[in-house]
Amino acid sequence: MSKIFEDALNALPAYGMERAAMSLDVADRIHAILEEKGMSHKELAQALGKSESEISKWMRGTHNFTFETIAKINMALGAKLIYIPKDRVVKPAKGRLANADATVIAIRSLKPAVGSSDSSQQWSLYKEIGDRKATVPLNLNRN
Repeated sequence: MSKIFEDALNALPAYGMERAAMSLDVADRIHAILEEKGMSHKELAQALGKSESEISKWMRGTHNFTFETIAKINMALGAKLIYIPKDRVVKPAKGRLANADATVIAIRSLKPAVGSSDSSQQWSLYKEIGDRKATVPLNLNRN
């Protein structure tokens, strides 16, 4: 490796190297899905309303993909490019709720707070946990 190229690589911040690696990973994933589905770059370009040359640039692994672009590619390919686990563990912290403390309450089952008189109603969501209540304030505007 030449000294100039080595110096240029060493001058890059660590996140720049990580971003480049991630971009290559996304390009590899697109390539794998295209191959799996028997699709060409041209067909992907048509599905996205892009030129084939733009797709070719993406596939070089240097494109900085936005979430919007990734979402459009997901839809065009019918597959997810990036998988984010949904079963993460939330550790209880002082003053915060853990997953076990959270609940979903149907809006129709809520009642406005007593004495609210402004144009927006004050509502309170809560779950009773033993002898305490965990509350979350919620404002609903009437429109």
